Amino acid sequence: MPPRTRRNRPEHQRELNEAARLADRLQQAGYTKRDIAHIIDRDPSLVSQFYTKNKGAAFVPALRQVLAAVETGGITDLPELAHIAARHTQRRTTASGARARVRTKAVLTTPTGTGTGRVGAWLCHFQGESFRGDSRSRSAASGKINVSSF
Repeated sequence: MPPRTRRNRPEHQRELNEAARLADRLQQAGYTKRDIAHIIDRDPSLVSQFYTKNKGAAFVPALRQVLAAVETGGITDLPELAHIAARHTQRRTTASGARARVRTKAVLTTPTGTGTGRVGAWLCHFQGESFRGDSRSRSAASGKINVSSF
């Protein structure tokens, strides 16, 4: 049976958020998403999420300053633009003021080889078990988990 057509399909595409609009203007100036990610010192996938998941509100002041430097100052050097953006970008902090921990991808050692994945997913699965101080807990602290022994 063929899929049904949607009746209430939006006639125009969703409006872009401010971060996506600024990233578009930087792309029109000749920068790639990877360049923009380097400028704001983040992963390139985050720049793509400006468009798909409406992320990036925290980077709007930095992107505005970078765009102003590109358009009016003629600055094209990526490290210099990154320095400008760094002054206007703040990392998230905890209630005590320490830098917030960010979930990152880690290298997982499996019986079939290595790969990347979220460490929390593996650790949550074994949350009830106590780590006995063996290589599993030492590896988890360094971002490498040996799942062949699980």
